[in-house]
Amino acid sequence: MPAAGPRPAISARSRRFPGMREQATPLPRRATAARTTDPRNAVCADDRPAQTAFSRDGAETRSRPASTSGRLARRDEEDMMAAPRHLVLVHGAWHGPWCWERLVPELERRGWATSAVDLPSTWGNPGTGMRDDAQAVREHVESIDGPVTVLAHSYGGVPVSEVADTLPNVRQLVYLAAHMLEADEAVTSPLGGPWFPLEAETAPHLPPHDAFYHDVPAEWAAEAVARLRPQSARVFLDEQTRASWRTIPSALIVCDDDRSIPELFIKRALRSAEVVRHLPGGHSPFLSRPVELADAIDEVTFTLATVAGIRVRVP
Repeated sequence: MPAAGPRPAISARSRRFPGMREQATPLPRRATAARTTDPRNAVCADDRPAQTAFSRDGAETRSRPASTSGRLARRDEEDMMAAPRHLVLVHGAWHGPWCWERLVPELERRGWATSAVDLPSTWGNPGTGMRDDAQAVREHVESIDGPVTVLAHSYGGVPVSEVADTLPNVRQLVYLAAHMLEADEAVTSPLGGPWFPLEAETAPHLPPHDAFYHDVPAEWAAEAVARLRPQSARVFLDEQTRASWRTIPSALIVCDDDRSIPELFIKRALRSAEVVRHLPGGHSPFLSRPVELADAIDEVTFTLATVAGIRVRVP
């Protein structure tokens, strides 16, 4: 990816609170803010009339009526009676399922079952494209009996967006510092072209210690760098044909000192997600702050479920 460089938190859209947790303010075209289990952390916004529901600690939250919620009421009522507690993890470019090893125990402590997709575009075959990754996501999700939430990191948002809304058991999407592209866009489209030669078989990344792991403990960062894989360049040129975040309840977790994903992608995603949660730090919070990330996942999925009118089972 082209150099993003250090940048300040998106202050025009956020407000800082003690403990470095942040709340995104409503975007200009969306008017209603919702409070969750911790009112500092997550925001849901929409321009439709709201109705009152209550979160786990009794805090009032604002939700859309089911009859007008469009994107949130996409599944049969019968299937939506309980929020999913199976989280499918989809890694980003150059990474593998190993990147979740420090996060998974924290998720399990919070009552999540987890499983991870291994994207084939990181297996060293330059002919592998984004649709091969999307097929891997499809096959993995189809093998699970019951509803799931899918969490995608970075590039992982592209194959997830390509396939998720064709899978009837996907209830929610969480984009972690991830791309939320439109149909007919590739990762390189908003950039005006690739940052690598068109004939390249694999895509280069920025120096990983700075781009991915600048706030990760040194020993863990060194281990992660050693486990990075070659990434097929083709995936960044392949265009999506779908944008599943338009039809599935979707949350965005922003890393406010992200030095990998260019800021223009985050600004676009802020306009697309229904729930936004900010974390301090860099591109890989599954390594740098797994406890905070697990809390954030709980918060945004609970908020999505609340505004969709799903009865949430608290573990």
